[in-house]
Amino acid sequence: MDNQTGLPTVEDVNGDGIINSTDDYQYLGTRDPKFYGGFNNTFTYRNFSLDVNFYFRNRKYQYGYLYYYYNPIGWSNNVTHEMAENYWTTPGQDAKYPALTTTTKSDVYQKYYYHLGYSDFAFSSGSYIRLQNVTLSYSCPESITGKLGISSLEFAKRKMKRL
Repeated sequence: MDNQTGLPTVEDVNGDGIINSTDDYQYLGTRDPKFYGGFNNTFTYRNFSLDVNFYFRNRKYQYGYLYYYYNPIGWSNNVTHEMAENYWTTPGQDAKYPALTTTTKSDVYQKYYYHLGYSDFAFSSGSYIRLQNVTLSYSCPESITGKLGISSLEFAKRKMKRL
C-alpha cells in the first residue's frame, strides 16, 4: 500500500506498467490441505465422563474475507473489527489496509476492486484446530438403576459444531 495516498498497490510482475491477469498473476500454491485429522479423548472421574473431539487442518491458503467481500472497507459491506481499526487515514501512515471510500468512482475503489481483491492480500492461512464436539455425561450408580429395574441410565449434555 502506498503510505502517502492510502491506495492499495500490487506488483507489476512483468514490468510493463499494466496490471492484468494474463501476465501479472502468480500461482500461490495449492489450497489442498497438507494434512488434516482429528483426535478424541475421554476423561472419567467417578460417574462423570467428559468426551472431547478436536479437528485440525493444515492448509497454506484459503479465500479470506477480502476475496468474498472485495469492496473497500467503508463501502457497503460490514468489515471485521481488526480491519476497521487498521485502515490508512493520513499521509505517511503505515497501515495494514487501504484508505476508506464510499464511492465506486474513487481511485481507492478502482485499485481495490480490480487488483487487491485478486492478490495474495485477499487470501489467509487455512490452518486451524477446532474443538468440534464436547459431551459431559453422568452415569447413575447401580444402586439407583437396580431399584428402577434397568441396567444403566446416563444423562448427557452435548455441544456439537459444524465444520
